[in-house]
Amino acid sequence: MVRRTIKVENLKKELRNKILAARNQLTKDELKAKSDKIFEKLKSLDEFKRSKWILCFVDFRNEVMTHGFIEQCLKTGKKIAVPVIVDIGDRKKDMIASEIHDIGSDLEPGFSGIEEPKKDRISRVDPRGIDLVVVPGLAFDGLKNRLGYGAGYYDRYLARVRPDCSKIAVAFDLQIVDSVPVQEYDLPMDKIITESRIIE
Repeated sequence: MVRRTIKVENLKKELRNKILAARNQLTKDELKAKSDKIFEKLKSLDEFKRSKWILCFVDFRNEVMTHGFIEQCLKTGKKIAVPVIVDIGDRKKDMIASEIHDIGSDLEPGFSGIEEPKKDRISRVDPRGIDLVVVPGLAFDGLKNRLGYGAGYYDRYLARVRPDCSKIAVAFDLQIVDSVPVQEYDLPMDKIITESRIIE
C-alpha cells in the first residue's frame, strides 16, 4: 500500500510538471480568448443560472482567467465568495470561502501570492450555502477526475458542501489527459469546461 501511494504521488508530480510547462507557454492573448470561451459556456448552464452563491477561485499564474467572470457575476446580482487560506493551529492550514463585493478593492496578495480578501474584509460563508463551486486544477480526464496542486485544500472543502452543490472545473484543452492518477480522497468533478467542450 505504501509503495502504491509513493508511485501515485510520483505520477502526480510528473503530470503536474508537464501540464504547468505546457500552460506556461500560453500567451496573455491566448489565455484571455480561451478563458472567455470557457466562461461563455459556464454561463449558459442551468447550474450557473439557478445559483445564488458561487465560490470561484482567483486566477494565478496562467490559470483560466476568472476576474472578468467574477466582475460580471457581481454586476448581475450573484453572491460571490473566493477562497482564503487560514491558519487552524498546530502549523496547519485550511481553506474557507469569503464573500467579496468588489474584486478591485477587496483583494490583496495572500497565501503563496494568490489574491485573497484583505484581512479586515474577510466575511466567511458557510460551505452549505454555496450552490456552485468553480474549481481550478492542473489536469483532468474524461472520467472527471481532477489533479490539483497537491495541498488538498479543495478536496477537503468540497467534502463540506451540500450534495446538490455543483462542482464545475474550468481548464484549457491542454489540461485534459487520458488518465489522472487518483487516491481515495480525490473527488471527481460534476462537469469540466474547456474552450472547446463540456465534459459531463
